[in-house]
Amino acid sequence: MHGIVTQHNGAIGVETELGRGTTFRIYLPAQGTGEAGAPQGETAAPDEDEERETILLVEDEERVRRLARRVLELLGYRALTAGDGQKALEVFRSAGKVALVIVDMAMPGIGGRDLMRELRTLDPELKGVIITGYALDEDIQALREEGIEDVIYKPFDVSTLEEVVHRALGDD
Repeated sequence: MHGIVTQHNGAIGVETELGRGTTFRIYLPAQGTGEAGAPQGETAAPDEDEERETILLVEDEERVRRLARRVLELLGYRALTAGDGQKALEVFRSAGKVALVIVDMAMPGIGGRDLMRELRTLDPELKGVIITGYALDEDIQALREEGIEDVIYKPFDVSTLEEVVHRALGDD
């Protein structure tokens, strides 16, 4: 099942609750679409991209980055990605309006917290979400003052990513 879903640029979300059971959600792009959600061989119309909120995902693990990008696109966002902090700065500067940055806390070079500080010099209202595989020593309130709306702990599932993004963007 997982292989079929990933071959079709999809994702699987799992929710489990003790005593209640487990729910699997399968997310697939609309029929005849490529990875970016546009019909194969075509690009999305400029107006269509401008209407969608843009999220910049900065993650050094390629597999996590690809999967999270697919999920964000399936949720209707314009997803831009970068594998490190330096590339993220370049993408951000050329992207136009970015509504949210989702950034890995521990990356080679510029770490997530430092990257968010740098990006907020370019856009003081920028919102961010931290992804981490480690317990945070940082004070959550201090992170909030730096524009961090929430923290996602690895490994995370599709529903967690969706919930955190909606909450960070005020879509709830």
